[in-house]
Amino acid sequence: MIVAVTGASGYLGTRLMQILTELSDVDRIIAIDKNLPKKTLEPKIHFHRHDISLPLGDLLTRNNVDSVVHMAYQIHHGRDDSKAYKINVGGSQNIVNACDSSVVKKLVYLSSTTVYGAHPDNPYNISESDISRPIKGHIYAEHKIQSENIFQDFSKKYKSVTSTILRSCPVLGPNADNFISKSLSQKILVGITGYNPQMQLIHEDDITTSISKCLLSDHHGIYNLAGRDSITWNQMASILGRWKISMPAAILYPLTELTWKLRIQSRSPSSGLNLIRYPWIVNTEKARRDLGIKFRYSTLEIAEIFAASQKH
Repeated sequence: MIVAVTGASGYLGTRLMQILTELSDVDRIIAIDKNLPKKTLEPKIHFHRHDISLPLGDLLTRNNVDSVVHMAYQIHHGRDDSKAYKINVGGSQNIVNACDSSVVKKLVYLSSTTVYGAHPDNPYNISESDISRPIKGHIYAEHKIQSENIFQDFSKKYKSVTSTILRSCPVLGPNADNFISKSLSQKILVGITGYNPQMQLIHEDDITTSISKCLLSDHHGIYNLAGRDSITWNQMASILGRWKISMPAAILYPLTELTWKLRIQSRSPSSGLNLIRYPWIVNTEKARRDLGIKFRYSTLEIAEIFAASQKH
């Protein structure tokens, strides 16, 4: 098996390749990223410096790639929505275009549970068959569902290709280096008065193991991924030892939007507040049943592990 991994120099891409190098079924890994790797690469890994927002040409065909894991994504889009779109949605289109003229037989896309949206009428255990309703203005989730549509259209056209979409909840762990870990590392966390939603996390090792299992199986479709159980936003703040300031929604939403527009803060516009107001808890039974995935860590354990890592 020759596997191409986009976003290979990123936090999760690096950890995934560590796992793949240990698999006897994987002969070679084609690492694709615009950023150079931070660590010395194993002999199995061949690095190609490439911006995913640009066409890949014959990169996959030239390297006889038969499996692709697409993880390249701009999580924190900042204020340049057009640039994020080129990377996130345009990058997904570039991947399927490259697969179109190659011998790829397996395609795995890492999506997000944020595509379901955080809404007051969400069911407690959202299943893969439930409707996707990204929060309006939440660019990250909107780009994820647009990318999913690209991969699903490709899957309908090429039924011989095993196409898997993994909808993951926020990823955290002792080595976390992403937008979520940076947000939770703030000394003060905000909350919305009268709301304390349940939340899910998945450990960095569980997500990379899940991806590798998909490469070694032939399961087609969409799968939710999340650690066992859930904790509340108040519990999260307590475990992390953070100050939590709660404000009424009528004040916090316009205040967040104003500070965003005035560039006083660059973390998120007001649309992101729904994620700490309403629950978006997913059901992972399908992944556990079909893929044989056993999530090693609970959400509580993941939060505690991350908190311990912050003390060093």
